Amino acid sequence: MAAYRIVSIQRASHGARGVQYYVQKKAMAARAAASQALGGSTAPVEDPGPNEQHLWHGTCGDNAQLILENGFNRTFSSTQAYGSGVYFARTAAYSASPQYACPDPATKAQTLILAKVR
Repeated sequence: MAAYRIVSIQRASHGARGVQYYVQKKAMAARAAASQALGGSTAPVEDPGPNEQHLWHGTCGDNAQLILENGFNRTFSSTQAYGSGVYFARTAAYSASPQYACPDPATKAQTLILAKVR
């Protein structure tokens, strides 16, 4: 296994997208509650489901700012291993592959994003 050195960690959020995310999450919780009331899902109402995960995304350094400003957008992707889309991994090591997180030519630093994905 390759050794990695963490150069920096930054927390970033997109205000409007964050609001959209939580509004959508609340709507999903309401739908889950309605379904549960009708005899559907038995998942707790406050937990709209097991689908929310923290996943890794490897990208080129310059793309990180674009992702922060515009969200994950499949039209920005130049590496599409399985067709058009935005890909995430459960492990940082997978996303750190140079195929996804292209090393900076000067510093060899790679950029990984840990994102809350639903």
